[in-house]
This record gives sequence, structure tokens and C-alpha cells, in this order.
Amino acid sequence: MPLILHLSDLHLVASEKSPAMDDHKVGLVPPGQRETHHAVLRHTLRSLRERLGGEGRRLDAIVMSGDIAHQNDPGGYDAFFELLSELDGVLPEPECILVVPGNHDVSTGYHPGERQRYEPFEDRMRRVRFVTPWLEGIDTKSPETEDDLRRHLVRLGDIEIVPINTSHFAHVRIDTGISDAQWQDMETALGDDTEAVKALKKLRVVDAARVSPEQMDAIKTILRTATRLRGGDPVATRGREFPTPLRIGVLHHQLLPVSDAEEVKSFESFTNLGRLRQFLVENDIAIVLHGHKHEAVAYMDYVSSYDDPKLSPRQVLVIAGPSPSGRTFDRRDVCRLIEIDPDQPEIRLEKVPAGYAGRTVLAGARTTLPYMRPGAATAMRTKGAIVVDGETVAMVYRQLLANVQAVAGKAADVVCRIGKAPNDDEISALYPGFPETRIEEKLRRFRELVGWWQHPALVSAEDQPAFTHGTRILRYDGHLDQLAEVASVLRTDMGSSRGMVVLLSPSADRISDLDNEFPSFCLAQFLIRAENERFWLDCVAYFRKQEIRYWWLVNVAEIADLQNRLVKLLTAGGKKGARIRSVQAGSITTIAALAHAGSSPPKVQVPKVDQYYTGEREKLCAMVTALLWSGMPGREAYASEWREVLTSLIPGDKRDPDGVAVAFEGLRFLLCELERHLEEPAHRNDQQLRELTVSLERLLHENTRYLHDDHRNRVDQERHDRWRAKVQPLISTMVGLTSGRISPAETGLAVAQEADGAGGSGT
Repeated sequence: MPLILHLSDLHLVASEKSPAMDDHKVGLVPPGQRETHHAVLRHTLRSLRERLGGEGRRLDAIVMSGDIAHQNDPGGYDAFFELLSELDGVLPEPECILVVPGNHDVSTGYHPGERQRYEPFEDRMRRVRFVTPWLEGIDTKSPETEDDLRRHLVRLGDIEIVPINTSHFAHVRIDTGISDAQWQDMETALGDDTEAVKALKKLRVVDAARVSPEQMDAIKTILRTATRLRGGDPVATRGREFPTPLRIGVLHHQLLPVSDAEEVKSFESFTNLGRLRQFLVENDIAIVLHGHKHEAVAYMDYVSSYDDPKLSPRQVLVIAGPSPSGRTFDRRDVCRLIEIDPDQPEIRLEKVPAGYAGRTVLAGARTTLPYMRPGAATAMRTKGAIVVDGETVAMVYRQLLANVQAVAGKAADVVCRIGKAPNDDEISALYPGFPETRIEEKLRRFRELVGWWQHPALVSAEDQPAFTHGTRILRYDGHLDQLAEVASVLRTDMGSSRGMVVLLSPSADRISDLDNEFPSFCLAQFLIRAENERFWLDCVAYFRKQEIRYWWLVNVAEIADLQNRLVKLLTAGGKKGARIRSVQAGSITTIAALAHAGSSPPKVQVPKVDQYYTGEREKLCAMVTALLWSGMPGREAYASEWREVLTSLIPGDKRDPDGVAVAFEGLRFLLCELERHLEEPAHRNDQQLRELTVSLERLLHENTRYLHDDHRNRVDQERHDRWRAKVQPLISTMVGLTSGRISPAETGLAVAQEADGAGGSGT
């Protein structure tokens, strides 16, 4: 993940002329010993270098968004290089240091296009090969080569940082219709009135922000050239998730106000602001970094199309950098560290506090913000809701997670729409619950997990682990196949809104009983949509609450599975309706009344022992048989089966707010099987079997107590730690008693040690 340092509005002068920072009303401290603005900045960057070096990190890029020097003071540029020298060891290459001129980095009183305006900015910055924008009046060659790119663009993998010159009309001399001779006569007439002469001269100079058409053309050419050199023409990029890199624009002036302060002055904003904002979105700029106003603010700019107001606004994340100078100097926020993951729509900002001699500076406050990458899912956060809309499950999932995390990990009324029904491969690749498994194994385990939740499990209240979603959908009240009912009504009336399946059963769920689990997945509605002479089966599903890091992906996979089953039923036809020939799985929309992002696999990741109990009890019986029958065919394989089943029951370090999966029914079944065999004469004196039974009883007891507390909201991290501390040694003992018994080559001690090192699975 690239690490970028954002500096802005330093307003530097020669280091020996740098003003003192503290309040010296009394001349106690000699001028040469007073801490200056330059000294504080040097200590700050030195502290940053030491911290990054200690963490084994270095900067991938530095971005300076204008006003390096104060009033274009040549000594300010020397001071800038002195500051950068404090970052030696973590400093990026010159080709990754980007600077744009601010209105203080140009000379006053020249016409636009005169080369003298950019002295000494051009000389100092380009001499050391820093990346600068295309400068009007200086750069005349069309920027179409690899060398041009190195001078006018920073590329960090899939990220392109684009410098934009907004100061070409800063402090320029304008035509007022009065000749130079007439101006000279007026200045002469004012005589020795210095202030009046100064005021008169100001009338001929304006400080305007504008991006010229030449600048826009140059940037467009640079980006087109970058695409061509990457092999990124439209044909080459077809099929990729994102056809263009993540683009960051860097400019000096603000796009929109960044404070509520009133500003009564000429040219407070861009003269061509509307055109500039359209230009940014048309060239896929997703993030803008700027300075100028000395206000550290971040906001989302929504840019509507002037050509078609029906189109959804494009979104640009705008970040205004702090200014460590003048009266607005916030010592807690000198500059910013920015981390950007081009694959996850999140940008992480860290304030860099001021450093002082003899002090260790710690990391500053951190903020995570979502951004909208062009071509990705769109997201809208209002006061009461979050809406995410995208074509693929990957796009929607990334935006969903970023936006829920941006509101402290909890949100109400979260709506997500996936335009294209996903398959298991797409979803399992995103699922974080099996982080260290191979792709094929991860897909297998994910399908097992989804299959368990869609299993039409046993229907007796005494003989099943509360419920599965498949039970409620395919065997509601023990007999009703709701999916078949939906197929029947849609075959009869393709426009019907009656294609509903419900998962709540008020009589069985006993909502007021806190000990009774009932589905968070409440209902789903299936609708047929006609589009371009084709039919699409869409689904809208409602959840009373939803964990979105893990659960949402499993829920989406369940819905996609139901869609595919229903498509087969519709295309097969039936007694009550005609066959629908061309229907395909369409969009999926999830609605969660309450949503949160968990930190570990929650209850969705059902322990394998309970999965076996629900759908494959013969496996549990075989595991017990392997302990008793030394001649059992394939017995050796059950040593690893016991080890995998048991070690997965060790709780993770962290408690998840949605709760964790706690094994119960499967353990009780194993216990009953062992107790049954202990009554047989051949096994009554089997001490290992008795020890295993006692350990299982204790584990079941601890899990039961934990579930009881969890249902009454009495589980905090301390209670979770106590449970884990009791469970882990029990499982270590059981792994030794089972795997060691079946496979003598694996001693009980070695296997127990392996179990001690396991855990953290969260299941």
C-alpha cells in the first residue's frame, strides 16, 4: 500500500531569516537561540524519518501542493531542500517527489505566459528532476513520450498522481485600458505617498485561480500517453475490473470553500470552476489534494453532468492539506501521511504532529475515508442511510465495507445492489474467513459453509441446531417448499410481486425469549424484470441485522444459489404455468436495518462439528468408531479429522460484537456416542475414553455457559478471554487423546502442543 507524504503551504524563507515561533514579549532568549519556524519543521520531518525507519517503512512519494516559498523568496527553495534532507533514508526517488506552484511561487506583475513568472520555481524544482506540472509559456512540446511522463506524472503501480498548474494567472498584470505612460504619470502625481502608490499598483495586478485550456489539453495528452505506454488501450483493458489507474490530482487552489469564513475579494474561486470540475471527472480523477486556504478539510464533491442532469453525479474525494505557517499553524497537524489501497476504496490519513528538540513524537490522529473509483460501485451516505450500487460483488463489497467502517463500524438502513448475480468463485475470493488456504481449498470450504446454511436440515425442534436458512425456505413448518411456490406464481404471472419467501416463524422463534435464536435473514422477494427483450430474475432480501465483513458475503452467495435454483424451476415449467425460456439470474439487493463490520469470523462460520451433526452425522459416528476399532479401513485419516474438528473450536483472541460460533449440538452428539460405548463391557475400563468423555463434558459445559451469557449481552472481552482460557487446554487434551490414539506416530504431547499453538480462528 503506497505511503505518501502530503506537504502544503510551507511559506518558507531562508533558514537564517525564519521567524521565531514562540511568544517573546521580553528579550530573555537571545534571537539566535529562539526556536524558529524552519527549526520546528526540521524537527518534525526528522522525527517522522526516525519513526518510519523504526517501523521498517519508507515514503513512496511526496506531494507538495504549492506555496513552497513565501512571496517567491529564493531562500525559501533552499530551505525546502534542507527540510527534505531530514528525510534521508526514507526519501523517495526524485521522480516520486511532485510539486505544483502556488500563488506565492510565481513572481508578481508579469503577464500570463512570461517565463520570468516561474523563476526560481522552474530552475530549482526541475534541476533536481522533481515532477512538476506542464507550465504554460515554458513547456511547448506536446508531452507524448516516456520522458515527458517522468517529468509530469508520478506512477505508483496502479496509482497515477497528476500535477495541475492552477497558478498561471496568479499575481498577473492585466490590461486596464490605461497605457504604461499614463500609469507612470499617476504614480508620479502621488509623489511620496508610498501607501497610495502601492494601492495604485495593485489595481494592475490580480491574483486569480484558473486552469487554462492549454493545461487541460496537456494533462489529457499525458494521461492518454500513460495509458498507451501501459498497453492500456480500450481493447487491452477490456474485461479488467478497472480500465484506468486510480488517479489523484494535485493542485494548489481550492475547488470549493473549505470553511464558513466569508471572503469578500476578487477571484476568490476559479474563474472556470464549472469547466474544471467537469474536466476532473471526465479524466477519471478520483481524489484531489490541494492547499492554499490553510484549512485541513476532507469532503466528497458531487459533480453533476451539465449535458444530462439525469445521470448520477460523479464523486471526487477532496482533501485540503494543513499549513504549518502563520497564525493558523496547528502543531498537531503539520502535514499528512496518506496510505491508499487502489484495490480497496479507502484512504487513510494520519496527522503528523510538530516535532521539537529532545522529544519523541508519536503518531498523530488517524482517519479512514472512502473514495469512489471511476467505474467502481457508487456509494451515498446520508444522515440516515448508506446506499451502495455496483455491477459486481467485488465492487459493492469494497465500498460497503469502507463506508460502514467510516461511520465507526456501525450503520443503520444499509442498502446494497449488485447489478450482476455473482458466482461462488467471485464471492469466495473476497471472503476473509479462511485467510491461509489455497484458492481451491478456500472455494471448497466456502461452498461447504454456504451449503450448510442452505441445507434443508432436520425439522424437529429437539433434533436440530435452532435452524438453517434452507430449513425455513425449503421446509417451512416442516413441509412447505417456498421456492417451489414462488416458481409457480411467477410462471403464472411474470409481473407478480407475490414471489416472497419468509424465514421468520413467530410461533417457533418466540421473539421475546432471549435464549432462543432466530434468523437475521428475514425474507426475500423475487421479481422478473424485462430488459432488452430478455428476462432477469432479481432478488431483494431483508435482514434485521447483518455483519458485513463475513456474513454479507455468505448471504449474497445464498441468494445467488436461490436465484439459480429458481431459474431452473422457471425454465423447466410446471403444472400451473408455462416454461419461461430466457430467464437468467439478475440483480441482488440486500437491505439491512442494522449493519456492522466485525473483526473476526462471527456465527456465520459454523463449527465443522455442528455442520457434520446437521448434514453428515455418519462422519461423527465414523470419528468415534476410529477411536475404538484398530482395524477400521482408512483409520489413519481420522487422526487429522479429529485434529481439524477440535482445533477449529479454539476461540479467537478477540470477541466479535456479533458473537462467535459456539459448538453445541455436535459436541453433545459426540458425547452421547462415547457414553454409549463406555457402557459396553469391552470399553468400560478404557481410561483414555473416559478422560475424553470428561473433557467433552467440561467443554460442553463451558460453551453452554458462554452461550447463556451471550444471549443476555453479558459477554465482553474479559468474559471472552476467560472462556478461551478454559477451552484451550481442554481441546489440547482432547486432540492428544484422539489423534495420538489413532496414529501412534503422533504422540499425544506433540499433538497437544500443536493444538496449543492453534486457535484464533474465531469459530
